[in-house]
Amino acid sequence: MSDADKKRRKKILTNIGFLLLNVIVVVVLFYSEKSESGSVTKLNDLWQVLSANRLAALLAVGMFGGQVLSETIVFGILIAKSGYGFRPLTALKCALLGKYYDYVTPFATGGQPFQMHFLAKSGIEKGQAYSIPLSKHTVRRIAVNFAILIIYSTVQTDTSVAIKVAAYLSLAISLTLPASMLFFSFNPKLGQRFTLWFVKMGHKLKLVKDYDKAVKRISDLTSDFLISVKHLSTNPVSLVFISIFSITEVLCYVSVPYFVLRAFGVDAIDYLQSITKGLFTMNAGIYVPTPGSSGGAEALFSWTFGDIQMGNGLFFWAVIAWRSLTYYLFLIIGIGINFFDTIRNIIAAKRKNPNESIMDIIDEQEDLDGIRESVNTEKEDVLVYDERTLSYLAILYEAKQEIDEDFEAFSARLQSLRLNRILKKIDHTSHTNVDDLDDEGDDEEN
Repeated sequence: MSDADKKRRKKILTNIGFLLLNVIVVVVLFYSEKSESGSVTKLNDLWQVLSANRLAALLAVGMFGGQVLSETIVFGILIAKSGYGFRPLTALKCALLGKYYDYVTPFATGGQPFQMHFLAKSGIEKGQAYSIPLSKHTVRRIAVNFAILIIYSTVQTDTSVAIKVAAYLSLAISLTLPASMLFFSFNPKLGQRFTLWFVKMGHKLKLVKDYDKAVKRISDLTSDFLISVKHLSTNPVSLVFISIFSITEVLCYVSVPYFVLRAFGVDAIDYLQSITKGLFTMNAGIYVPTPGSSGGAEALFSWTFGDIQMGNGLFFWAVIAWRSLTYYLFLIIGIGINFFDTIRNIIAAKRKNPNESIMDIIDEQEDLDGIRESVNTEKEDVLVYDERTLSYLAILYEAKQEIDEDFEAFSARLQSLRLNRILKKIDHTSHTNVDDLDDEGDDEEN
């Protein structure tokens, strides 16, 4: 089997597995609702319920549009600020495909590399193309997480303690990077030493598998953060607008459950309570290792909102509606965009070379794994490191060298102590044996 055939087979199996996963989740939800409620509401009855609450249903769909619009505006601002003018279609496609590739990869790792690749392919210089998603991600992480922290601390809900703990842990991890960077700003050497010491200790305790890889990861995060700050520091007004629309995008996402439940006839629900619960499920769902948190997201939603009183057999449709407006629609749109791009590439390739087969043209298109690999390889070469970033990276590796030396000295000292202890034990054992032999000799004489 050729490499192209193996690649094609892997892609087909991955897509089939992804499709089966989502089908299984829907089937499980269907039969769970049927077993609990006795039946699932028929489509005709469902349409009557939605018609009676059409304003809430329209607002739920509007929340999907709000997510897309907010993300598009953020990319539009960053593209324009980078000197490429007003390019709404590029910004829209970047936003939609970023969501799609986040949702088809575990832990949402595919969106950012693809956005870098897409912007570079759209005629934006690679340094800027790579900086734009980094800047967006950094601002979103800081602005959104601080907004979430405020909401968590001001709105009390009856959300499960387990979900709250997972959500708070996720929030703490998300805020660690910007907090660490601020600490590094005041005392970079101490900050880097402190972080690397914990990484080294984790490696010694077998919690960190690859120490050098972990240090490389810290280096990448440090440089990405500083480049993002540099990219945005020249225009604080843009920074404010990006923060506002990043928060708006998340608020639209977590508002979907409220309007969906209202559309299904639930009146006894508070908006602030609902979005706070939505934020808890969103952050807790980060730990689910499946693409798009499939299975885990539905379980968390059911766990959080399942006690709300609604008509028998409607909750299944409420989960499907919520998932459609926050997940399935992005998948459908992403598949559609990729399909039309593939058709366009086939037509263009056929015009150049009519004899080339369609399968060969499809195989020549870069897949997500190839895109991520090329982005990670090229990123260090195309991103422009200023003096401050370079000095931070220099401090990082200087701290690494010092910590490595400290741990070597510590290990040598530990080995020395262990050796002395073993020698003392051997010495004590030998003296004990000699004394025992003397006692045996005295007994024989007696």
